[in-house]
Amino acid sequence: MIFLAFLLDGIFSLYFSNVSFLFTISTIAFISYKDDTNLLSIMVAGILYDIVYTNTIIVNTLIFYILFLISLAYNKKYRRNLFNLILLNNIVTILYILFTYLLLRFYGVINYNIFYMLISILKCLILNSFYIIILYILFHKNKFYT
Repeated sequence: MIFLAFLLDGIFSLYFSNVSFLFTISTIAFISYKDDTNLLSIMVAGILYDIVYTNTIIVNTLIFYILFLISLAYNKKYRRNLFNLILLNNIVTILYILFTYLLLRFYGVINYNIFYMLISILKCLILNSFYIIILYILFHKNKFYT
């Protein structure tokens, strides 16, 4: 599932270049439940994300790992339902954008203001919430209740 989201990120970014979709980040929130069986696929997706989309080394891999641990902790504490899943998705998306913004800003790679980041967060939250709702509708029946 995470590799499908990885491909969707690439396909959608070709046609809508002014919007970040971050389907892979939402999928991390969606598949992190009960235990860490998906950790290897998330790490591989992070490495591929680094190589293909961001041209960095290990940055997204570490961020994906941190977001996965946060998602696991959240899912262990709260019941798995659509509301909590959307809330977790929003938390993970905001944290990913903040982490990457702060890292890129710290190293002087980017120079845009915080207003641009807030607009980016808002667009991502709206799009990724729809994506999470679709995933929930498709997969919630047997697997994701606690």
